[in-house]
Amino acid sequence: MSFLYGAMLAGFAGLAIPTVIHLIAKHKFPIKEFPSIMFLLRDERTNTFARKLIDIPQLLLRLLILALIVLAMSRLFDGNGADLAPRNVIVIIDTSASMKMVVTEKEDVKGEKKTIPLNKAKEIAKALLSKIKLPSSCALVTTGDDIKIVSQLGPNPDKAIAALEKIEAGDGTGPGIVRAVALCGEMIRGRREVKSQIFILTDQRESAFSTRNQQDVQKIKKLQEELGDQLDIIIVDLASGTSENLAITSAVLQEDSARIGDHAHITTKIKNYGNSAKMLKLNLSVANKIQPKPRDIKLEPGEEVVVDLTAKVERQIKSYATVSIKGKDAAKYDNESSVPFVVAPSRRILLVNGSKEAVDKTGALNNLPGMDTKEEVIEEPIDGTMILRFVLNPGRELGRAFGTGIDTTTVTPEALPAQTLSKYHCIILYDVDKLNPQSLDDLHNFVSEGRSVLMICSGGVNPMAFNSTIGAPLKDKKSIAPATLGVDLVLDPPAAIQVPVSDTMHSEGVTYNPGLWISHFRDRRKGDLSVIRFRKIRKLLAIQEGSNVLLKSDKGEILAIERKLDRGRTVMLTFGTELSRGNIAMSKAFPVFMWRLIDYLTDRLRVKPPNSLLASQPAALDVSDQAFAFSEKLELYQENDKKDKIILNVTEDKTVYVPGLSAGHYWIGKITKPGALTMGYRRPITVNPDPRESIMTQVTNEELKKPDFFGPSLKIETEDSAKLLAPTGNEKWHLLILLLIAVFIVEAIAAYIVGYFRQKRLEEEQENQNMRREEETVEA
Repeated sequence: MSFLYGAMLAGFAGLAIPTVIHLIAKHKFPIKEFPSIMFLLRDERTNTFARKLIDIPQLLLRLLILALIVLAMSRLFDGNGADLAPRNVIVIIDTSASMKMVVTEKEDVKGEKKTIPLNKAKEIAKALLSKIKLPSSCALVTTGDDIKIVSQLGPNPDKAIAALEKIEAGDGTGPGIVRAVALCGEMIRGRREVKSQIFILTDQRESAFSTRNQQDVQKIKKLQEELGDQLDIIIVDLASGTSENLAITSAVLQEDSARIGDHAHITTKIKNYGNSAKMLKLNLSVANKIQPKPRDIKLEPGEEVVVDLTAKVERQIKSYATVSIKGKDAAKYDNESSVPFVVAPSRRILLVNGSKEAVDKTGALNNLPGMDTKEEVIEEPIDGTMILRFVLNPGRELGRAFGTGIDTTTVTPEALPAQTLSKYHCIILYDVDKLNPQSLDDLHNFVSEGRSVLMICSGGVNPMAFNSTIGAPLKDKKSIAPATLGVDLVLDPPAAIQVPVSDTMHSEGVTYNPGLWISHFRDRRKGDLSVIRFRKIRKLLAIQEGSNVLLKSDKGEILAIERKLDRGRTVMLTFGTELSRGNIAMSKAFPVFMWRLIDYLTDRLRVKPPNSLLASQPAALDVSDQAFAFSEKLELYQENDKKDKIILNVTEDKTVYVPGLSAGHYWIGKITKPGALTMGYRRPITVNPDPRESIMTQVTNEELKKPDFFGPSLKIETEDSAKLLAPTGNEKWHLLILLLIAVFIVEAIAAYIVGYFRQKRLEEEQENQNMRREEETVEA
């Protein structure tokens, strides 16, 4: 015999209450019939403590009732019975991706026996839940992409059994099994059944236990200390067999975008997690179109290869590229991996030529009717602007079908107000020393919206005119130029570029940090800047506070400086590209040097969160696209399911928080109204299965019993032995209820009899008292 809730035995202290009540002598006022209360004498009587107990049998019956109630609340239990004892059963089913792979268990007469762990888990869960009946309770929990309480803890298992058929494996690891056990511990905390059993149906892969934190481990330890032997945490291993798995662990599109006329490179990693050599066929498809010439690869056990897949880009496209493998494999969910396949849009650069020579000396008069334009053709002079156009996109200037994706438009300062600046990514002012107020205001707004302005100050810039317009602040705005300009500075001998950086401060309020622009050239194989020399540069008279020096010469002279204005930036170069001022235009590193600068100005070098996510893992996406500039909310939906949309809030730093998603192809874009005929700007997003689910290594039993997991009290059972762990015995509440009913009946009968005789005695005493009063009246 034992008590399931021994703390309730403290209720025996309540037996003193009826005893105290019986010690109180209660006196009732007699009933007197009289026509007026004015002739009644005042008579006050209070309850007093008697020195002896009254109605001792009735008192004992009442004490017995209270004692039986206390015993019933303490849940008297006899463990010698054959019936199933009351218990709490919580079944946790691991629904991670590895639970849907095919496992080869053993060989029988017909051959190998292949099973799927998730199907086996459903069968075991159904057998465990079917045995639950009052006063036991049960619950069903799944942990995969997320932890879901399928059925709350209750006495009816029908809901949990009915939900088993709808349970499917996810694509990721999710919070993990340790978190699920800690959550189930909160469900059974404070319950007083014979046993509280948490069954974990899992294949024991490392991925299911890799995600855990110390807070959950401490909760489990505390629960084990509170319940002691009444708590059982049981793991049922469902994948004791072997599995052969080939998996694509990653696929990355180089530079995150493709270019028209070029080959897109997708770097793919494939690994053999099995125990034998495997042959596979590797395919690449872009926009659901399979690329020719698949690859045949042989992988030894544990071998991993990196394959560079290419696809010719001939048109503008915004879709997905999918890498897939075919081979003898136990898990099919990790045989595909997708990446967003987007052709990078051309960057439009507005080149403002401020040199004194005309951009086109033929002019509009050369094309008037009646004039022979073939008689005199004045070629465009080879100045710094022309050199810059050729180096930014040589293919376009030479009339080729390919290029760098940088399209330049050349105008004069006078034509700048007529330009629509919003369609350009960057504006280059080459030798421009003065602009009208309208152009200055437009440039300031252009930079404030997140764009960039590059000022190249060669020999043709008038410093006085520059400092009074471009270098001067506007009414309530800062100046566009980060510094005031001086005259030419002749360097003898010519100066070189300082790489690497020797310090981080230039002067008070001015930093020195080349950043991502120059860091590329620390590896000389990507471009050797040591051969560049400058004969003449422009001297800087004063630098605006908060500016940053991007480039210095080996003599300490500033070659490039920048300053941020709101969301954009302005960059100022003190050198030109003319051959008379240096040899930068003749160096091999010059094209890469300028391309890298344009990438920096158009925000291509900023490290952004990837657009390819992992299943069930929350992430942040960058939404700094110009098309999203004025959007406060965006929508995310799956490619083939536009009805189930997720609304995302855009933060101040132009990012959105994305919850854990299932594997598939998604689109993020502006919110479209129902029934809209056109669709606004959108961008592809891919979600791939978690590569950790491809690892076949299992967590050992010894490791699971360590303190940083479940401790030594953990039980590891097979599917057959787990069904035999139900405790036996029964509670004595049936007997206690019968005794309680019997005592209640006896106490009620005794109370009636005692009350009846007590009333008779009082009536007799009242009659005797009345007779005495009558006799006294007669005698008087």
